[in-house]
Amino acid sequence: TTYTMNFGEGITDNNEGNKLQDFQYVFSTGPIIDSLNINGKIVKAFDQKTEKGYLALLYRGTDDSLPFLDRPIYFSRTNDAGLFRISNISPGSDKLIGLKETDGNYLYSQGEESIGFPDSLINANTENVNLEIFREAPRLRLLRAYSEFPGKAVLVFTAAADTVKWNWLTDATKLDIYSLNYSKEHDTINIWYKNIFSDTLSLRFNHVSLNDTVMIRLFKKSEESTGRRSFTMSITPGNLQTTVQHLYLPYFLQCNHPLAATEIDKIILLEDSTPVKPKFFYTDSLKMNFNIEYGWKSRGKYSVFIPPATFTDIYGFKNDTVQLSFSVHGETDYGSVTINFQKTDIVPYVLQLIDDAGLVYREFKTSHDSIVVFNNLDPKIYKVKLIRDRNGNGKWDTGNYLKHLHPEETEFFPDAITVRANWDVD
Repeated sequence: TTYTMNFGEGITDNNEGNKLQDFQYVFSTGPIIDSLNINGKIVKAFDQKTEKGYLALLYRGTDDSLPFLDRPIYFSRTNDAGLFRISNISPGSDKLIGLKETDGNYLYSQGEESIGFPDSLINANTENVNLEIFREAPRLRLLRAYSEFPGKAVLVFTAAADTVKWNWLTDATKLDIYSLNYSKEHDTINIWYKNIFSDTLSLRFNHVSLNDTVMIRLFKKSEESTGRRSFTMSITPGNLQTTVQHLYLPYFLQCNHPLAATEIDKIILLEDSTPVKPKFFYTDSLKMNFNIEYGWKSRGKYSVFIPPATFTDIYGFKNDTVQLSFSVHGETDYGSVTINFQKTDIVPYVLQLIDDAGLVYREFKTSHDSIVVFNNLDPKIYKVKLIRDRNGNGKWDTGNYLKHLHPEETEFFPDAITVRANWDVD
């Protein structure tokens, strides 16, 4: 048997403290030292990024339980480029696993750590093995339950919770439940109730993976203070709204409470001090978010005036005077990207334009060859990402190790796309 001692960066010289990088000491209890190798690359499936320190683990055996229960007989770590090399392997076929560890025990913690695997056993002396690691969809459980302010309680889950059912232990009639609504990813449930003097909310989940009883101490109107507990109605620009308005988008406004009554025609929009007639429309069922739509003038200046009592929330509170001012971008402030997309299979795809902050700026879903034009783009650097959407749900889906299911394939256009003002990129 050949043994390898991996010292990593555990040896430094006495005088300067320089590290001996990835030092290995190899010996054998027999007449030969095993000399076969396996090398390859480990990347994150979602964004194809590499990272130093991912584990490449090698097992003798075929059981799927090995990464959960046994430590590997060989292992290596990736360098900054995501490359690994496992040396001094004896002849045979091995089970190879890529792992991003969080606890340092060389075992796979399902749902907490990222894992990757090939479709078959790997023969010793195989080169250029590519592993894409992914984090499995977590098991549904409750992360947090809290009171945000009088009239609103929040349940936060590890995964989409739109199938979760529960029984009220608190008298829901006394709470005067107004609405239950979900976050965009459906992993958060907002409970809106009208009795702002209630002191507790209790419920018991009736779900296969949830059997918790939850009690939330509610902030009451009588405990009102400053900060997030302050219980006043407010109308503010949307989270992504700035003082410079996009020429081709509505102006976004949001309320901190659901609305019961509105007199939206009271709102006055001024274009260079002249009243104009915009369109108003709500973007959610609770009427907490609404848009002002108008054919903005290039580099125009606008003011929005909302008189007192234009809006009344579900608690009977009315808004104070709101006055907002903003300017509008010019037509030549934008660029565009045109993408010629040609398919080689029948699977649908999602084509995404991702900005330098890693956020999806625009996306396009297609099942055919397409000329995709992204107009009116802010000048910045973008990446083009392609998702092979096997199940056709319009988003990237992760894999499952025990089901031998790989995550959906992603690919990036090799070059960054620099969009300049008044410039078109093909």
